[in-house]
Amino acid sequence: MFFLLGFLSCLAVIQILKLKKKYTFKLPARLLIVVGICLLVFAVAWTISSLIEFENQAAGVGMLFFGGSSLVCFSIATRFTTKKTGEVQK
Repeated sequence: MFFLLGFLSCLAVIQILKLKKKYTFKLPARLLIVVGICLLVFAVAWTISSLIEFENQAAGVGMLFFGGSSLVCFSIATRFTTKKTGEVQK
C-alpha cells in the first residue's frame, strides 16, 4: 500500500513539473493542486485500508467523498491556470 501511495505522489510531482513547462500556475492554482493531490492520495489510502478490512461501503463512500473533492479542487485549479503565451486557458 505504501509503495502505491509513494508511486502516486511521485507521479503527481512529475506531471506538475511537465505541466509547468506549458502553463503558469497562480498561487490559488498551486494551493488547490496541492490540496487535490493530498486528497487523492488520502482517498486511495482510505479505500485500500477499507477494502483490506472488508468494509466495502466505507471504501466506496471514502472514494466518492475524498476522491470527488480532489477532482473539484483540480477543476477549480484549471481556472487559475494560464498558458505561457499569456492567454487564459478555457
